[in-house]
Amino acid sequence: MFINRIYQSREGLIQKFKVIDDSAEAIFKLNNEVLYLTIKSNSNDELLLEIKDFKRIEDAPPISLVDESFYLIMDNVSTTNNGEKYLKPILDFLESILALVIFIPEVKYNDIDQKTLNVLTREYLPDLSYEIDGKEYMLLQSASNLV
Repeated sequence: MFINRIYQSREGLIQKFKVIDDSAEAIFKLNNEVLYLTIKSNSNDELLLEIKDFKRIEDAPPISLVDESFYLIMDNVSTTNNGEKYLKPILDFLESILALVIFIPEVKYNDIDQKTLNVLTREYLPDLSYEIDGKEYMLLQSASNLV
């Protein structure tokens, strides 16, 4: 659900990236129900995201007042140089389409650099760790739509 909406809105998102840096180039690749997003600039700033929809209702944590249709998983968040500057438009868009809870694998979350983490946690507040299929995830909730 969410990855298709992001993919369909790619032209609008690209324009927002170009406002931040007019040399920004974005590649949206949808493959096997995973959206791979790469944003690069001439100054070697780069943001890489790997996003998928939350599929398994039985894995939904019983900690939120919203149902699992508001969840998504970011399997990868990585930046090079000042790539975190491209994250805010994506997070704003996710909030606008009511992606209220984001799961990031805990090992990947712990690898996110501090500048990127600061941008991410301004919009989505870290809540707790949650296990799905034997894998620990950090759960983040939308700050503006706190549930």
